[in-house]
Amino acid sequence: MTDKEIDIQTALGTLPLWKRIELGMIDFIEMPSLIHKDVILITCKELLPLHRHYYLEGHRAEVVQRIILDCKNNNYD
Repeated sequence: MTDKEIDIQTALGTLPLWKRIELGMIDFIEMPSLIHKDVILITCKELLPLHRHYYLEGHRAEVVQRIILDCKNNNYD
């Protein structure tokens, strides 16, 4: 996707969720697990209507990459 395409889709409000995540346009909500110290809950307001929350082990960057893949595979907009 070129910068021009990104600018146009952003202006139209049609930029896919996965691309907005990659570009850092999405704010995430993170909470540590009370039971497992290596597990975090992560979501964002765009995923809340879809009831998508991610309870995953690992670092934040790994979890965000998993969310991007999930958004691409399931066509979340």
